[in-house]
Amino acid sequence: MSAADERLWRPEAPVPLARLCVWVTRGGAPAVVRDPAVGSGVYVIASTLASIDVADAPGGARAVAPGAADAVLALVPAHHGLVVDKASADPVVVSAAVVDQLRPRRIPYGTEADAAFHLPPPHVTAYLAGIRRAAKPAGAGRITATWTLFPDSVPALLLIVKPTRKADGNAALDAVYQAVRELAPPETVRVVDAGTLSRGQMFRTLGGQRLVESPAPDPDPYAWRDRGERGYGDGGHGGARSRASRPFAGSTPGGGTASGSGSGSGTGTGSESSSASGTGTGSSPGAEHSHNP
Repeated sequence: MSAADERLWRPEAPVPLARLCVWVTRGGAPAVVRDPAVGSGVYVIASTLASIDVADAPGGARAVAPGAADAVLALVPAHHGLVVDKASADPVVVSAAVVDQLRPRRIPYGTEADAAFHLPPPHVTAYLAGIRRAAKPAGAGRITATWTLFPDSVPALLLIVKPTRKADGNAALDAVYQAVRELAPPETVRVVDAGTLSRGQMFRTLGGQRLVESPAPDPDPYAWRDRGERGYGDGGHGGARSRASRPFAGSTPGGGTASGSGSGSGTGTGSESSSASGTGTGSSPGAEHSHNP
């Protein structure tokens, strides 16, 4: 395993996925629920026991126990969350954004030609200042944060670190990664040395940020689905999606155009943050289990 691979943080699931039962309909589709009491969006029904009462699954559904975390995630369509033991005294709700971050996938290094860069979500800006403060004594200089993704994939946070001139580069990168580990953010994070990116690649990163600074930011990258599809989020809002609420699409400067929403501003001295959020579209239909309060 290379040093760069060792500086890859993957979030841990809030529940032991490998032990879960996922409920499926007679047709083999995942049983899902739309319930404002659970949260906005659509959730696949799961449980820690093969009990239809604990899961609150619809009649006729059966429990499937894949036995591996990746196999459980494979049963959850894109942009779907998980609700575990819904009818129990201690249900667990895992949002669609968290579920998508847990999915196994290729994580960009920032050198790939097909990687897109966008401004990070607002909550990243909030904790990035703490990472900078923690890593500064070890010689971490400028830290550029970019929401990076491949086409039709889930974004990850790329932290591009430029060590100070007299610093030990590896020590600076390790300090940033250690700060990420201690923070344990909900998104996948890769820490890379700015020296591994060419000047052109750095332009693509920073240029991609500028490209998506407007229209207005959307703090929830999944909110466009809530507004654009009936039944999603807060009782569902019909109508066409506004441009400001659509997911990011396209490429960075030099490779086409991009549209979407993103925001982020770095804090701290002598540093900058950037990048973006983007989500793939499309999910396999599941059997709906609706609750109307």
